Amino acid sequence: SIHGPLLSEFRAALQFLLDVCRPESLRVLSCDSAIAKDGGDVTYYPDDEIGEGFHGGGGTDFRPVFAEIDKQDEPPCCAIYLTDLQGHFPSEPPQYPVLWVVKDEMGTRQEAPFGVTIYVED
Repeated sequence: SIHGPLLSEFRAALQFLLDVCRPESLRVLSCDSAIAKDGGDVTYYPDDEIGEGFHGGGGTDFRPVFAEIDKQDEPPCCAIYLTDLQGHFPSEPPQYPVLWVVKDEMGTRQEAPFGVTIYVED
């Protein structure tokens, strides 16, 4: 359910995080019902350029992203999920903070079942 212009906005937001916050690394997972096979798991570092290869669509399932993160030896300091919030959530929240950045094009003002939900406007 995330396409064209909204993917571009999310890409710009990730570039801003990388450029301004300068995290040690920024791992980007592109997921609909599963993590995309081609370019769906990319790690960026300060001074990298965020690529254009995001995959959007419908049938969103948030669970594969959290399952993939759980495979890491150490949890991330946080997860930032850029989404329209229309999808299936894990039954249990992760042990790290989650920020849901929502472009609420349908005007529902839905809240995620865990973490902090914020809305971006045009």
